Amino acid sequence: MRQLTILFIIFSTHTFGQNLPDFGKVKSDSKFCEWYNDQVDYDTTYGIPRICNSKNILEIRLSIVSMPIPDFTLITLTYDTLSGWQAYKYKDNMSDTWYDTTIKRSVIKTKLKPKADFETLFDALIGNEIFILPDQRDLKLNNFVLDGVGYSITFKVDDKFRQYHFNNPDILIERNKKVKELRKYTRIVQLLWGMTD
Repeated sequence: MRQLTILFIIFSTHTFGQNLPDFGKVKSDSKFCEWYNDQVDYDTTYGIPRICNSKNILEIRLSIVSMPIPDFTLITLTYDTLSGWQAYKYKDNMSDTWYDTTIKRSVIKTKLKPKADFETLFDALIGNEIFILPDQRDLKLNNFVLDGVGYSITFKVDDKFRQYHFNNPDILIERNKKVKELRKYTRIVQLLWGMTD
């Protein structure tokens, strides 16, 4: 019995004694799960649950679509008290199947790690206001780019959810130097894309 008590104390300390990350300010969409669950289910393409069904305390999903031939990548960063931090890249080979229908569509899942550590990465994401940035369409921008790369950030922070979109921020910033959000979009992509396998 004594050994069981000691194991319980160790497990409790490990599970409940972990400090949760400081999420900072979070702008959420109270109707997000209503409209998101009505959309096409891209999540199962990657073998992951819809974000509204995620069991993680924190989940950030960066979707990347390169054009003109669609090339899809998803990067996830998650945190929960049992498994801690985890990050994965999901690469869809849709662009390979675009012209050759004999190729079977598949997704490659790769475990990622940050350049320093997850806490430093997350602090940098918070410093770039990942949970409060607006959708790019809400910004007043000069010019636009038709092709290039489109991004969306979808997140869950406890029971708060939201998604926003932006495209080609690294190009648009040259024409919109005073729009600080473009710089933050670019930095968020660099931080998440900069994780290695």
